[in-house]
Amino acid sequence: MTMMFNAEDIAKFREMIQLYELRYPEVMEHMSDFEIAAVANGIGPDSWPKALRKLATQLFGPYAVIHIPHDIRYEQHIGTREEADRELYDNALKIWRFRWGIWRWVKLSAWRERLKLYAAYRLLVRFAKKAWEG
Repeated sequence: MTMMFNAEDIAKFREMIQLYELRYPEVMEHMSDFEIAAVANGIGPDSWPKALRKLATQLFGPYAVIHIPHDIRYEQHIGTREEADRELYDNALKIWRFRWGIWRWVKLSAWRERLKLYAAYRLLVRFAKKAWEG
């Protein structure tokens, strides 16, 4: 299986995790970029073709980084599935607040973006059971 990300991609994701002050499993601090790249499959379940996951990851733009801690939690069963999914959503909201700043309360486009994040989170909650058990 070819990896979706290389060490350079993972290094960039690590910088973004620090910039946005995202939560992540402590074990990530002890993982090499190569080890993280081996686990990170992008946005979407493993059952999706790589090209579709790559597209979904690109469509999420600045939010794509949220999949890294989530993939590690799922791969290593750190905490519960519900905790992993909630952390992913909380991380998405941190990025949303960072991106929109104080204007998030008055910009309709900010609220549309937040609703899309919530819809993606609800889909995850509904359909990710197989990935957690796999």
